[in-house]
Amino acid sequence: MKKKTTILGILILVFGLTWYLFIKKYDYLVTFKVNSNSGIMYDAIKTWGEELVKNKDIQIVTFKDSLSSEIKQLIHKNDSSYVLIWEIAQVNDSLSKVKVYVSEEKHSLKNRILIPFSKAPIEKFAVNTVTDFANGLPNYLKYFRIKLNGKDSIPAAFCACKSVITTQKDKAAKMVLANMEIMNFFINNDIDIHGKPYLQITSWDFDSEKITFDFCFPVKKSDSIANSNGIFFKEIKSIPAIKATYNGNYRYSDRTWNYLLDYAKRQHINVEKLPTELFFNDPQQGGDELNWKAEIYMPIAE
Repeated sequence: MKKKTTILGILILVFGLTWYLFIKKYDYLVTFKVNSNSGIMYDAIKTWGEELVKNKDIQIVTFKDSLSSEIKQLIHKNDSSYVLIWEIAQVNDSLSKVKVYVSEEKHSLKNRILIPFSKAPIEKFAVNTVTDFANGLPNYLKYFRIKLNGKDSIPAAFCACKSVITTQKDKAAKMVLANMEIMNFFINNDIDIHGKPYLQITSWDFDSEKITFDFCFPVKKSDSIANSNGIFFKEIKSIPAIKATYNGNYRYSDRTWNYLLDYAKRQHINVEKLPTELFFNDPQQGGDELNWKAEIYMPIAE
């Protein structure tokens, strides 16, 4: 019996060492909690990486599988290459638990041998990197607010619109240009605005962040005015949707999209990834950006 127990212990030890040294998918794990919805963490991590690249001799690539909650980063710093896998779990509506799995491509075995006995370089890199992100997160979050309203319907309207192909990053700049073209069209055709402007996404490539949207202003329906110079008329239909209220610079209102997608996923609501935004403030008038309001709708799939 004693011999069998010894053999079993050796087998468990060998299996454990084999898993630790060769099978485990990471070298070091950092865990922390953050007061934020998991739906906006992808943008937070990506934005942090973009800012880091500006200030240091470092290259970062960030991507997320649209079917997964996993966020992956490839970081090249000096002669080292690291892989960070961010796993975000929603604890409640306002709290998320973040696990960051860190590995170094060229020195993974060496790191795993050193970690139990000393402070390996990858441990210092992992802790410093994740701490840098966590310390900067409050500054990222303070410039906007998102409040979930729940199920609602997109307000119906008849609109004059301009279609634009761009990226999420350039959405606001393209809106400004579209706004100028539409205003000129209204002046030339003596058209009055009858409501708040809409932005309706007609296509969204989640991975590349390429989007096509219609920027629209509600107007009175008329058969006497024809489409001209890329300006066209369309009916925005009232359809069921999940709604959230966004406060902040409209440049970042798309952060609400992931927020709503995350909520829909957790509530098992099937949605179409074609959000509609309704804007209540004119950015040209300035003021405190946290007082700027937009209603964001994610259509519920039939």
